[in-house]
Amino acid sequence: MRETAESGNRLFVTFHMGEQYYGVDIRSVREVNSEFRMTDIPHSPDEVVGYVNLRGQIHLIIDLRPLLSLPESMIPLLQRKLIIFKEKIGEPFGIIVDDVGDVITISEERIEEFNLQDSMLDIPEQPYEQGIMNGICKLDQSLMVTIDAESILRIIAARMENYESTDRR
Repeated sequence: MRETAESGNRLFVTFHMGEQYYGVDIRSVREVNSEFRMTDIPHSPDEVVGYVNLRGQIHLIIDLRPLLSLPESMIPLLQRKLIIFKEKIGEPFGIIVDDVGDVITISEERIEEFNLQDSMLDIPEQPYEQGIMNGICKLDQSLMVTIDAESILRIIAARMENYESTDRR
């Protein structure tokens, strides 16, 4: 049986960053990629890792760690994984994560609105306030924080614009 919104279930592509478990709605994901060549973007914000060319299409790659106020990864860049989002989200882009987990089905009622004060996670307020983290779900062995892909792109676009305006001064 295929899980759909009508059945009250959502599918999430899960991933790890450090010890924390995250998920992004599969309807936003185009593909997961573990083999890539990154092209650096000089004079860009910390969150912007670079560009990758996947089958002739250029994708901006974002590191969620600075956006989520996490320390740098101990995993070398080219050993990490990419989650590439569908173009319906906006400009072609993706995120680089430590590792990708499974695609899991979560009942809609198990996903709670993310409330920083009620969570047991040690997360600074900034990512919460920016709307990147939009839900939390209790799983058998852990908590999964849900990530909103559209918020990532919106925040990066604003940071790039601000970065370019201060870089020109």
